[in-house]
Amino acid sequence: MPEGPELHLAARFITTIGQRTLFGGQVVKSAVSTKNPDVAWDREVYRVRASSRGKELKVVLTEGEDEVKGGETLSILFRFGMSGNFKYTPVSDLPKHAHLQFYTINELTPMVLSFVDYRRFGRWEVEGDWGADRGPDPIREYQAFRSNVMENLKSSAFNRPICEAMLNQKFFNGIGNYLRAEILYRCGVRPFDEAREVLSELKPFSKWYESQVKQEDVKENIVKQEDVQKIVVKQEDNKESIVKQEDVKENIVKQEDVQKIVVKQQGNKESTVKLEGVKKSKMKPDLLDLCHILPKEVVNLEGGGKGYNVDPSADEEEYAAFREWLQCYYQDGMKNMVDHNGRTMWFSGEPGRLKPKDASSRNKIVRTKKMHKKQENKREAEEQNPDSGYEENNTKTKKRHSRAKTDSAVETKKAPPRKTPPKKTPAKKAMNGQTGKTTKGAKRVKQVKVKEEEAATPTLASKIKMKLEEANTVPRRRSVRLSRHQ
Repeated sequence: MPEGPELHLAARFITTIGQRTLFGGQVVKSAVSTKNPDVAWDREVYRVRASSRGKELKVVLTEGEDEVKGGETLSILFRFGMSGNFKYTPVSDLPKHAHLQFYTINELTPMVLSFVDYRRFGRWEVEGDWGADRGPDPIREYQAFRSNVMENLKSSAFNRPICEAMLNQKFFNGIGNYLRAEILYRCGVRPFDEAREVLSELKPFSKWYESQVKQEDVKENIVKQEDVQKIVVKQEDNKESIVKQEDVKENIVKQEDVQKIVVKQQGNKESTVKLEGVKKSKMKPDLLDLCHILPKEVVNLEGGGKGYNVDPSADEEEYAAFREWLQCYYQDGMKNMVDHNGRTMWFSGEPGRLKPKDASSRNKIVRTKKMHKKQENKREAEEQNPDSGYEENNTKTKKRHSRAKTDSAVETKKAPPRKTPPKKTPAKKAMNGQTGKTTKGAKRVKQVKVKEEEAATPTLASKIKMKLEEANTVPRRRSVRLSRHQ
């Protein structure tokens, strides 16, 4: 699922294309995307730029070849859902799941910028504003992000495990499943410890961030043009030439070739700054610092920061750098557990005291090319006939219900009648001159009578024995009678 870094990369991708390319004509929406609004924009010429904030991205269309203040504009707010991303392709190779399309003009090869979403959970809103229920962006607005978390620790959202609180976009805007796993693993926090307990140990301000900002200021602003009066550069002939700032129109001296830069300050004291002499901060970043550091690392990965690609047809090499960057999420040797929201949390070591009672884990899904082709064919069929899947499901459920009814009817016909055990009739109470009372002797008499009755009832063996005896006695009587007559 796209997270903060992916939307940041998408915004940078769109802006880069918009700076060198002109667009024109109607913005086209696919017929399949019925849950999203049409975009009423058909200017002959317009520019495109974008910006991101957490898990939201805003595309701004500006009429004309050059962006002029006061010109007509239109903004579209995107939420990527599970698989949304932007692609820039030739019109002849329009992606199958391109649900919103911006066409270029004056290009040798007609191109199209498309919002692609093969799972169709993505949404856009015309003239939409940033979500009021979403907090500051950890990448761009780190200090506001940190204060928003630390000032609201009494909120009920922090009663939950830290791994679940980190998915709350009101406080952790842009943090998703893989980032929370990497952040908690790298700072050594158990995922199912209470969020308030974990965060209350942190300070409202970050010493690491302050030291990092100072270092960046030193690197970027080694020489400020406003303070520089003279720059002395040693050249190959060991002669010094003084270059005045007023006469410099272009940057003649590159920092790669300069070993030492002598800056004359107000007190006419020279301080030598070595480029290689900047010391790295020894401060260790905390959990909230990593919410700023790790997304920036993903953005700056090799291959243009592509990193995490949600497109299943993408080449493995496109996100190889991202897979190497991962240390915990979906890695061998790591544990996983389904949290209270049904999301899979990857971790190492003990889970924490707030783990789910019926804790379960999930196996890795190894996706093959056959699986990708099967999913692709299924999606194509759904796009051609979007209602077919719904009808098929209905017919299946109807068949199952009717089948269940017939099965139950057959069972009721075939099932033999249930034999009820004979009720034991209680023996009549022997009255001892008083109504409703029985004596012990009367009970014994009843038991004896019951035994005599049971003995009196002939059994199968006794019946056979009686018949055999009758058969033996009858012929003897006849023979006796005959002998008497003789």
